[in-house]
Formats: sequence, C-alpha cells, structure tokens
Amino acid sequence: MNNIIVVGAQWGDEGKGKVVDYLTERADFVIRYGGGANSGHTIVHNNEKLVTHLLPGGVRNLNKCFLMCDGMVIDPEALLEEINNAKTLNIKLNPDNLKISRKAHIVMPYHKILDGLRESNSKNAVGSTKRGIGPCYEAKAGRYGIRMEDLFDTLKLEALVSKALEEVNPRIIGLGGQKIEKEAMINFLLQTRTNFLPFITNTSKIIQEAYKNNKKILFEGAQGVMLDIDQGTYPFVTSSCTSPAGVALGCGISPKQVETTIGIVKAYLTRVGEGPMPTELHNNIGEQMQRVGGEYGATTGRPRRCGWLDMVLVKHAVNLGVEKIALTKLDVLKGLDVINVCVAYEIDGVIHTHATDLSTYDLEKVKPIYYEIPGFHEDISQITEYEKLPDSVKNILKEYEKLAGIPIAIFSTGPERSQTILLENLF
Repeated sequence: MNNIIVVGAQWGDEGKGKVVDYLTERADFVIRYGGGANSGHTIVHNNEKLVTHLLPGGVRNLNKCFLMCDGMVIDPEALLEEINNAKTLNIKLNPDNLKISRKAHIVMPYHKILDGLRESNSKNAVGSTKRGIGPCYEAKAGRYGIRMEDLFDTLKLEALVSKALEEVNPRIIGLGGQKIEKEAMINFLLQTRTNFLPFITNTSKIIQEAYKNNKKILFEGAQGVMLDIDQGTYPFVTSSCTSPAGVALGCGISPKQVETTIGIVKAYLTRVGEGPMPTELHNNIGEQMQRVGGEYGATTGRPRRCGWLDMVLVKHAVNLGVEKIALTKLDVLKGLDVINVCVAYEIDGVIHTHATDLSTYDLEKVKPIYYEIPGFHEDISQITEYEKLPDSVKNILKEYEKLAGIPIAIFSTGPERSQTILLENLF
C-alpha cells in the first residue's frame, strides 16, 4: 500500500504524534488535512521532546515533504513559534520541505479574542482551547474568512479585513471586548506574508503528482473521531471533520485514493474539557491512569479526565472507516489485576451497543456495561517483538481485537519511537 490515514479513534490525545512520527520513516509525504492549533502532538526521541500543534508529525525526518492542506485553519504566530522551536532541536523547516495550501484559512487575532470571550462569558462552555479555531471556521462558512492565497494580492487585504470586522467587531464588543482596529489586522497579514509567502502553494497538485509517481503518503488527522463536528458528541466537539472522510475534502483528493485507515486507540480513555464520558473514573485507578500516563493536554495543559476503554466508541470509529488499530499506553495499566472494557450502555433498562442510538445528553445518563479482561504485571517497555510479549499481554491484545472487530497493526509499549511493535507490514 502507498497511502495511509491516521486518525484518533476516541476524543483525541491517543498518541497520534508518536505513531505518525514512527510511520514517517517509511513515508515520502506527511500531510495534515484539517484542524488547527487546538490539536497537540508530543514526540519523544532520544529523550528529546518536541510538542507540535500545527506542524505535521514526524518533522524530525527532514528528508520528507510536509504539507499543511486546504482544510486547516492556521495561526501564523503559532506556526512561526513551532518552526523556531524545532530549529532549536536542529530541525530546519523551509519552503523546500514544508508546504502550506493556498486554500487554508488564517486564524486572525480577533478569532482568538472572540473565542476566549465566548468561553469565559458562557454558562454552558464547551471546553474550547480558546485558540480561535471555531470562530475561524465560522468565518470560513460565513464567507468572510481570509485564506493564505489572499496574501499574494496586498491590494485586496483592506477590503477583506473591513468585511471581516463588520461581522466580528459587534460580537466582540457585545461580549465586553475592545473594538479591533483595521490597521492592526492589515499589518498582521503583511507580517504573515513576509514570514510565509514562499511556503504557500497548490498542495492538492503536489499530492496528485505524488500519487502518479507512487510515492508513499501519510495523512494525519487531528483530534479524534468523537470530536467530529457531525459524528462526535455535539456540541462538545471541534469545528471540523476529524473522521477519515475529512481527508478527501481537506486535501482536494478523491475518497477512492485512500487505501488504509489506522485508528489510534488508547488502552484506556481520556477526555479534555466538557461533555459526556460514560466510563470516567473518580477513584484510585483513574488517578493512576492520569499520573502514570502523564495525562495533561499538550495544547492546554489541562488535566485529562480518565476512564476505562469504551469499545462502543471505537466501533463507531470503525463504522466511519477505521480499518486497523494502533494501540497505545497499555503499559500505563501495568499492575492492575483486571482491565475493564465498556461493551454496551444501559439506560432506562434498555441495552445499547451503538453510539449513534443515543444523543449526547443521553450519554450523560448511561450506565456502562463492562467486559473483564485479566490484567498484567510484567514490564513491557523494552520489548520490541511480539513473540517476546508475556502471554498476559498477548491475551489482552487478542481480546481488544475481538471486541473491536478489526486487527491491531501497531502496538506501542512506551513513549519513545523505538518502543513500538509493528504487527502488520504497513507501507
């Protein structure tokens, strides 16, 4: 196979950064197709940690080509900071190895201001990262967004900013904020032009050429399927399509060009922010997951809520196109005598096995039904071959595969790239 999609199969934070970094070694192109700086990847290699929010995963591999495509919303200040941070680790990104789509929308300073004001003023906050993602996608849908390609023609920037501020300023002022001045926004765009104009190009054309030349392409999703604007736990979701279907529109390709979709599944479940989480634990096991797993958001620093793996949600991701699993963080559960997996929900005496049977607000009332799997006590952090895994761990993997109905293709035994076991030949 020559192309793979990697998506989060839960609520994000499943370990996509590590898996993408691992698979990048085998790819020619690594492509972000949606979302913005509200996602976060932590990549660990040789004890060096790199946290990215916008840059595609695997940026340590500088002999690859990295694309930021049409469906993204890009914060120029955050992107410049990431590029400079990468430079301190001798990772030098330039227009030869990093390409930005002409069609990607720009996250403007007023998007972030509006996002923060809404969240702080709301009695029903959705747990926004306050990075301006939602307001930027609103501008896109409302036809007053500003795209990267607009930076080529400086003469039209004043008109674009004026149109946007007509929409945005009344909302900001109504929420208690200060009026945004047009001149400051034009200067912001001119600085963005100075920093990034050489990076901006037709990324869809590059991808089509890569297909024709049989290049190996790795598509990287952001967040997780349960945060999808349509398929997730609305309204506690992000503002873009995070499911596998998003890759086609986000990159300007045909859905038929997709070969394999890998869903990253954490061996337990986490969630940041508001919204239902049927398997959430408020006990010492949940505390162990948070402490041992280092469950704090890479983007916000907020502690993640922790609970047992919810296979009902994983099966929802399977229905949306996930074909293989990359299982992460099972090592965090070391020492537990029993590992629980949610296989169904009970509400008002009725059993449900499909996530789409219930509304978001129903999920707040369900009782999870668990399937028990014997735990393990062995250290697996240094094991790099499946055959050398303890039988207890092999049994857990087999049980997870049986419950999900799809195979595990990648098994992570720790945060380092080297702590990975490839169970299927990918690429």
